[in-house]
Amino acid sequence: MKILFLDVETGGMDEIKQSLLTVGLVVWEDNKILDELEIFISKEKYDYVAAALNINKINLEELREKGTNEEDSLVLLNEFCSKHFGSNKIIIGGHNVAFDIGFIKALYRRNNQEFYDRFSYRLVDTGTILRFLFMQGKFEEDISSSDRAFAYFGINFEEGKRHSALGDASATALLFTKLLEIDNKNINK
Repeated sequence: MKILFLDVETGGMDEIKQSLLTVGLVVWEDNKILDELEIFISKEKYDYVAAALNINKINLEELREKGTNEEDSLVLLNEFCSKHFGSNKIIIGGHNVAFDIGFIKALYRRNNQEFYDRFSYRLVDTGTILRFLFMQGKFEEDISSSDRAFAYFGINFEEGKRHSALGDASATALLFTKLLEIDNKNINK
């Protein structure tokens, strides 16, 4: 099974009010990352809340200079997807991925394209998987937050890659691989 792991960095929590800033895409198949792409979105005016930029550390002036407009960013996203998935519906993976999907759906709507023409309604959410395993008693503590999950499984980041769209998408793909490798008899450390 091939999955597109996705992460976004945004100007806030509301996909209608705040701007989509960056998109990280990671193609995963058979426990391997096959390819990845980070898309930077340039806008004349970004809508954001300061708290979001404090987390993702995105400099909007730099983003404006190196990014592409939303329309061209969507072209890049669709070309990347076509390259790896052809015309097949794509299953999206991520950590608490409904948030990320909301911003991608809004991007498609703003550009008069239909999200579900390209993507499946099925998804893989590592946050939900971890919460389920905790509820089953497979973990002694709830590690369903991304910070706790990455720490538990020893997933480290290069300097400046945490809370970057590509860094988090790659880490989530690695997390999913580690979840698939869990020995069911000895899940707790």
